[in-house]
Amino acid sequence: MTWFKVDDGFYDHPKFLDVPNAAIGLWTKSGAWCGKHLTDGVIPASQVKRFKGTKSQINALVSAGIWVEGRSENGAKVFRFHDWNGWQPSREQKLKEREEAAERQRKSRYRKRQEQGERENVTRDSHVTGQRDIAVSHRTVSHRPDPTRPGPTTEPKGSVVETTTAKADGGPSPDTTTKPKKNHPLPRGWEPKPETVNKIRTERPDLDLATEHENFCDYWHSITGAKARKADWDATWRVWMRRQKQNTTGQPQKSKSQRYIELGERMARELEAQEAQKPQPTGTKQLEPPF
Repeated sequence: MTWFKVDDGFYDHPKFLDVPNAAIGLWTKSGAWCGKHLTDGVIPASQVKRFKGTKSQINALVSAGIWVEGRSENGAKVFRFHDWNGWQPSREQKLKEREEAAERQRKSRYRKRQEQGERENVTRDSHVTGQRDIAVSHRTVSHRPDPTRPGPTTEPKGSVVETTTAKADGGPSPDTTTKPKKNHPLPRGWEPKPETVNKIRTERPDLDLATEHENFCDYWHSITGAKARKADWDATWRVWMRRQKQNTTGQPQKSKSQRYIELGERMARELEAQEAQKPQPTGTKQLEPPF
């Protein structure tokens, strides 16, 4: 990127005192164009026209000696900035700076590739050396015999026969690592483990666990998405029970379905009471039931 440099004292320079602001704007825009295209302060008259430069603005710049009218090699009309190379970098200087910057960047990239290759070599050598040292160490400290023909009933420790026998007898498997549980929705008819129930019964004797368990299942079966998937439902159940409000009434807690049934029965009784309080219309004869 090339900058068009403007001196901070140009505004009171004798050449600019009588130049209109519009002409100064044209001069600034044209200088930026020359800097970008490395023309050494030469701008075609056709480009000035594209900048909406008027004849009066051009005459003001030429009359003040800021611009010099001339002709290019092909005879086209151009304007030259007066004393451009005294204030702005030349085309030759900018091209040289760009070449030097490209060379510095090339050397920097080459140096980084060299350093990265050296680091990879060191890491690879360290890994190979460590493996070799481990192998040598095992050979040095091992005092076990090296039988060339084991007996028919003697199998080396850790063999496939020994491992298979251990698995068949219900013994521990050599691979004792446990895979992490995956998130899954609450299965239908799920119940917590007995030890989980006993733990919460000890911590929260005030809860009706059967009722709260029904609320728990209703809630998690009613939602969908990632929120409804857990890896450990026993842990989720324990947290749910611990977060329930303490029951200080001494009455057994009611499930959500029981509360809905009682609400419906109460609303039905209220409607019947309202119907009974309505006055009977006069002059009408109530029909006798047919039985």
